[in-house]
This record gives sequence, structure tokens and C-alpha cells, in this order.
Amino acid sequence: MVGEEFSIKVAFGEVRGVPVSMGNPHFVVFVDEFGPGWQGEAAEIGKHHDFKHGINVEFVRVIDSRTIESGFTNAAQARLFRQGRDHARPPVASVASGKTSSPVECAHPAARRGLNGKVLKITYC
Repeated sequence: MVGEEFSIKVAFGEVRGVPVSMGNPHFVVFVDEFGPGWQGEAAEIGKHHDFKHGINVEFVRVIDSRTIESGFTNAAQARLFRQGRDHARPPVASVASGKTSSPVECAHPAARRGLNGKVLKITYC
């Protein structure tokens, strides 16, 4: 389920994101770049009072109409991404919000461990 994009106010400013739930809730935030401290910002968003039980947060940078780069702070999510599983929320949110078109290639540079420095990319239809 993909919700409508909405904004919340946090200590570092106002953030817009798309709620996505495919079994557990996520808030996908589109960014121009992954700035220093983005992991801390994601953690603050995840604890925001609008999300009563907390929420997983993913930052997404749209590279072009069919390619995104995603970042997340949860080690379990990074492991699943490296295995090619459980990371459809950023591509789904990017297509649903009109920022990309299907199919979408999703890259995650932080998932390089064990891949000899290669950036893992997964294509979603």
C-alpha cells in the first residue's frame, strides 16, 4: 500500500516523504543527495511523534527516470538488499509518486560489503 506524500517537521527542518507498507511501515524520503548525517536524520524521522510505533525510513535519490539510489540505516535491511530481497519500497514509492517509470533499477552503494567494491543493483518491474 502506497499513501499520499506528506510532510513532517523535525529538528533539522521540514521533510516530505511517501508512506509505503508491504507488511511493515516505511517512510520513503526523496533527496537530491545523501548529505553528511543523513543516517541521523533518518533515525530522527523514524522516531517522529506522527509515527506512533516508529517507522523504517529510506532516503532515495532519483538518478534518472528509471534509476534510483537508496539508503537505509537498518543493518538487517542492508543484508536483505545484498541478498536481493525485501527492498521494493523505494522503487514502488518512486513510481507511485511519478518520479520514475517502471522498470526501476535500484542501487545501494552501502551494500558493497562482500561484493568486491561493486555497487549492487536490482531491477524492479
